[in-house]
Amino acid sequence: MFEILKFDRFRDLVEPSIRVFFALFLACLSPVPVLAETANSTFEQNMQPIDDASSQADIGFRNGSFIAVPVPFSNPMIETGIALGGAYLFQSDEGSNTSMFGVGALKSTNDTEAYGAALSLNFDDNRWGVSASYIDADVRYDLIGNSLTVPVRQTGKLARLDLTYGFTSDTSITLLTRYLETSVTSNNRFFDAMPPEFRPTLGFSTMSYGLALEHDRRDHDLYPTSGYRARLTGLYTEPVTGNSADYSKAFVTFDKFFNVADQGALALRLTGCWASSDTVFYDLCSIGGTDSMRGFNSTQFLDNGLLSTQAEYRGRVGKKLGYVIFAGAGGVGNKIGDLDRYGAAGGVGVRYRLSKKFPVDFSVDVSGNDSGESLLYIYAGQRF
Repeated sequence: MFEILKFDRFRDLVEPSIRVFFALFLACLSPVPVLAETANSTFEQNMQPIDDASSQADIGFRNGSFIAVPVPFSNPMIETGIALGGAYLFQSDEGSNTSMFGVGALKSTNDTEAYGAALSLNFDDNRWGVSASYIDADVRYDLIGNSLTVPVRQTGKLARLDLTYGFTSDTSITLLTRYLETSVTSNNRFFDAMPPEFRPTLGFSTMSYGLALEHDRRDHDLYPTSGYRARLTGLYTEPVTGNSADYSKAFVTFDKFFNVADQGALALRLTGCWASSDTVFYDLCSIGGTDSMRGFNSTQFLDNGLLSTQAEYRGRVGKKLGYVIFAGAGGVGNKIGDLDRYGAAGGVGVRYRLSKKFPVDFSVDVSGNDSGESLLYIYAGQRF
């Protein structure tokens, strides 16, 4: 049975949800982009000029906006649940992107639970930026094979600290650091048959270092309606304790935005990803994980190489309501030049504006894929 499932090539089958959860949890906490191999997630547009966020009268820490709401969510990896959190948003100066502080916790119907905190500070006309986060998570999810599903429990503590320097108002470099402690266990009898490197029951920890280069010409960081953003990220990870190996990973995203009539915008995303052969299973390239694509469980398409593309039309109906129509397709394989598994999906969604000052939306999306599956996504913000 395990020969059929190819658990000796576990990267073909599984993407653990520590990484997916990280993006989901921070999205519930804040409207700022997250380090995105995860794929990081920005927030929905306001089709008119955002006077509250950009006028000189509203610049400064004291003129920010506090958001504190329970956010229901639905995710194919950890089912449905609710996130409780609060975030304070502000602009330190007129030329800088939005800054924020956020704390929160969540619990899902499959007994996944977590708590954490995050901050992102941008100042000196975007010359400098600092972001940090900490998450303590207890995540339940399934390892999905061709004919077998193995339920597992993964606990972990994830800490991240990034420092950004802007060469110009559009171009920046970021020093990335990440520390992770994690352990994976299961009561399923098939779990013990997997190779030792894929069942670190005693736990292990890793330290990651990297650089990210970004060129950002969007008209707004929270809800762009024109311009583009290109980001190239490289990470090197080494073990601190446990039985993992050194590995490297690189991924690139390119987002392009177009004004469409008076109340619409078109958003496009291209994603490419590469991971070395020794990459641990939770850091591999994943459709739905690395690129934030809707329509597939993040365990379904996973490998050392990935290419994907997405398109989304975003419209507004008054000041509070909005809607989206989206589609995407991608493939994974041993390397980017050797993709051998593909998927396509599309769907629709609705938006409800949570803040008067900042374009932060409550989002509900329904997607369908080329395998005939339908998935529901409920979250705060936009996928990209």
